Amino acid sequence: MVRLAVAAFAAFILLVVTACDDDKPEPTPTATPAVTATSTVPPMQTGTPAATTTATASPTATATPQGGGEISGLFTEPRDTEPDATIEVEKRPAPSLPPHDRESTVLYDFADGEVTDLGPGWAGVFSPVSRYVAWAAGNPPEDLRLMTLETGDVQELGPGSWPMEFLSETELLFRLPTGNANEVLDVGTGVQRPADHVAAIIVQRSGSLELLRAGGAPGSFSEWALREVDGRPLFRFEAAHAVLVSGETLVVATSVEAGTSNVFIVDVATGEAEFVATAHVASGAPPASQPTVRVSANDGYVLWSDNYCVDQAPRRSMVFDRAAGTLTAYEPAFWGTMAEDGPWIIVGEFGDQGVLNLDGEWEAVLPDGSVDVNWSPDLRYASRGVALGHGGVCPP
Repeated sequence: MVRLAVAAFAAFILLVVTACDDDKPEPTPTATPAVTATSTVPPMQTGTPAATTTATASPTATATPQGGGEISGLFTEPRDTEPDATIEVEKRPAPSLPPHDRESTVLYDFADGEVTDLGPGWAGVFSPVSRYVAWAAGNPPEDLRLMTLETGDVQELGPGSWPMEFLSETELLFRLPTGNANEVLDVGTGVQRPADHVAAIIVQRSGSLELLRAGGAPGSFSEWALREVDGRPLFRFEAAHAVLVSGETLVVATSVEAGTSNVFIVDVATGEAEFVATAHVASGAPPASQPTVRVSANDGYVLWSDNYCVDQAPRRSMVFDRAAGTLTAYEPAFWGTMAEDGPWIIVGEFGDQGVLNLDGEWEAVLPDGSVDVNWSPDLRYASRGVALGHGGVCPP
């Protein structure tokens, strides 16, 4: 049975940061009520999922490509790939957390079992080492706020709205409520500067690299590029999806042909691709509609789902363990994202359901709902906010 939805599995920010001399006053603490749980629930796990990464053999930089090169070793012909093991995913427990009202910024702490309602606003975004959460508060959400997670202290940062993201542990990029201008605020010093637009879709930044996506056939967005942040091109390639891992590794799913897509791990230093497996991407939609395939990865693991959008075998989620070189199938299939570090999977399309470990067991469970969720990199916290309208991950 085809899942009726509109393919929309990525929201991209058209931004590159440039420095200027405009300084703004240092943010000052406000009398925002101290963060106390409006509802306390038993934690769904005994401790927070650790941000430890299974040891992997990281690619060694042997050469840096000059100019816009090509990735070697990619191919689209399918190869039979059988999993080394199959795990049945544990049935998701009933959520014990209170339901979300689809309007408020809510912070879930899975270590302490606390739920904090921060009032109307967008979902919070977390800094890279989980020290801060920032969000736009109000109705409409136009007041930028910052919480230090360890202490619960909240600061008002001035006007600001969505989209926003942390570029570093202290640099917060956001959009001004009026106009189309973007700003970068250093939350440590209070210095604020403008951010310039660029004419490309920046999907990911990692270290000194940027992964971009654009163009191709109308509506397909099949053309990708990897470049240095200074604009120097490294690779251009066509793919259904790609993800940059730690600035050293690129994971690529080739363009879908006859219902399949091949998954590769690419060494950024050499441009050489290593075949992982063939993903199955059948579609019950008209031929003009692109079947959905997406890869997710961290330093230790690569994740994708076979035939997620149709009831057709094989229908499963697949995890490749880079260190062990083994492939594990998970049934039934789910739409998942690898955590930034470690053997954890965030499960859900746009209304995340919770976190699975690689034994197929639930470590954290969120209340039901279709509202987007942001997670802290250490998976201790999650945040929801005002509901946004969008489709699903499967073509109609």
